[in-house]
Amino acid sequence: MDYKLVLKLAVHKEEKRVLFAEADSNFVDTLFSIMTLPMATVVRRLRNCSDNKVKVLGSLNNLYNSLSNLPDKCLSTEEIKQTLLNTRTSAHDYCIKLELNIDDAERTQYYVCIDWDCSRRPGANFSTIAYVRCNLCGKTMTRICQYEELTAATRGNHRDVGVFVSDVTTFIVTDDLRVMPNTSGNIIQLLSAIGITDTSQIAYRNFDIGVNQMRSLLEGALLMLKNPLTYMVYSSTQAIILRQAVMVKPSSAVLTASMTLKVMLQKSTSKLLFAEANSDFAEFVFGFLEIPLGTLVGKLMNGNTSYVSLDNLYKSISNLTVGEFIKSYDLKDMLINPKLVSAKFMVTDDLVIRPLSSTSTIDMLSKFKVPLNDVEEHTVNIGYKECLKILEASLISSSTLTDALVEKIIQAKK
Repeated sequence: MDYKLVLKLAVHKEEKRVLFAEADSNFVDTLFSIMTLPMATVVRRLRNCSDNKVKVLGSLNNLYNSLSNLPDKCLSTEEIKQTLLNTRTSAHDYCIKLELNIDDAERTQYYVCIDWDCSRRPGANFSTIAYVRCNLCGKTMTRICQYEELTAATRGNHRDVGVFVSDVTTFIVTDDLRVMPNTSGNIIQLLSAIGITDTSQIAYRNFDIGVNQMRSLLEGALLMLKNPLTYMVYSSTQAIILRQAVMVKPSSAVLTASMTLKVMLQKSTSKLLFAEANSDFAEFVFGFLEIPLGTLVGKLMNGNTSYVSLDNLYKSISNLTVGEFIKSYDLKDMLINPKLVSAKFMVTDDLVIRPLSSTSTIDMLSKFKVPLNDVEEHTVNIGYKECLKILEASLISSSTLTDALVEKIIQAKK
């Protein structure tokens, strides 16, 4: 039986919407842990949802399935594949301590060489994936070892209560996932901002939250809803969807080198059919699965994405005071900035990736019923700006390459 948290909700009596929730540190810890989830985990946790709207994840489901089905010979090691599919952030072992953990991964296991003498030699290493080959002797790394990092959590002066936030206060969580201290001033200001002038309109109720409810909350946030709490509580309620334009402010980081794609464009529709890519681009796209939500929303998009509720969550963590609300600077940084063989591949518009062959090209053209005289080849340089566009489009679109690159191709043709 799943562990349940109890959330106290303030709801509108007539409109079936959540005004705000009063939450203790256990719920806020779980809510903030969403920012540490790698995209592979998000796909895996939401892929079994009965609601087809989960396709809001755009092309990432296809990307996850492509990697799962990719032949081992296309990757340098099996460890790379398993690491991408089951990637873990630096916050993983903290999230294991949560009263309600929505990550489905177990506590990290560390493996050393099955040969005990080899594992004790200088230069021996360890792996978080079993059956990887030892770099010293070539035998499999299957012996489980204990590894303890000296952190604030193991130095002795750590109270074993709460994980990311202090347990000595409670919080207000708004319908669009802003988190603030539970004070009279904040409540009055919030009610005024959402147009509540008569407190008789407010009813209070307790709501049990388990993994399924948190999954609905995450789904609501990824559907670009303005009201993910209401979406979680009243599943039949009409959701308020925000489809706003996104202004991406690229960070100062740059790629060390650009990548080149050969793309096949259907002339009559200006739609990209597929691209011919080297392993560097395939590895780059597969790397989307490693990116935690906090890194995507914060570091890459500067808290200004299409996902308004996740932007609010990111800004709430950023604004909460360390010591009074967030337990340490290291934990705050862990939430908003979590620490991820040469071949050619065919990459479809919706990020299905498979090894390139003559038959795959013919099959793709036949699938779309595109005549050869309606196809033209273009070479596109992929730099930092294009990488961000592809990443952003992959989250919300099933025509990722077209949305990210076709404008550049059309401009180059002029």
